[in-house]
Amino acid sequence: MRKRVMFLAGVLALALALPTFAQDAFVEVSSGSGDQEDVMFSRLCKIKEDGTLDWGNKVKIGKGKSHSVYLDGKIAVLVHRGAAKETEETLFYHVGTADLTTMAVNWGPAVQYGKGSQPSVSFKGTRLIEAHRSANNDRLWIMTGTIDVARHQISFGEAVKYDEAGRSPAISLGSGN
Repeated sequence: MRKRVMFLAGVLALALALPTFAQDAFVEVSSGSGDQEDVMFSRLCKIKEDGTLDWGNKVKIGKGKSHSVYLDGKIAVLVHRGAAKETEETLFYHVGTADLTTMAVNWGPAVQYGKGSQPSVSFKGTRLIEAHRSANNDRLWIMTGTIDVARHQISFGEAVKYDEAGRSPAISLGSGN
């Protein structure tokens, strides 16, 4: 009986430590309009049991274009290219933490991580994968990385070319099971 109680206590402790809303919430990122067409905004949204949506307020992130966002548990990652003429082929990321109390993602600063366009991101836990198109041609590149949530940083490995000709890559990281 004591072993069973210890096992159940361990299962409960693990359940409480895991993110609890990964399947019940999502983050949306969009650009503004008019004079804010290069400004990115995000919203956190809860999916209620009856299927209705409970939206948080719009939060301004910064300037950028061609963005891709992913949420796993409470961790959010946004990748995008720069908005200004001198940064339009520069890739940036933001690491954020979703907060269902305030209904917002607390985004870290924009961090430059490479050159290219049309970035796509996915991750599981803190293991990340990113794909993008070359800045100068249609070659496609892929990178893996590790997310440091506390520091709002990603440590990337080297970019590896995986296709000579392609556009608009979209990527998704699964469990492999």
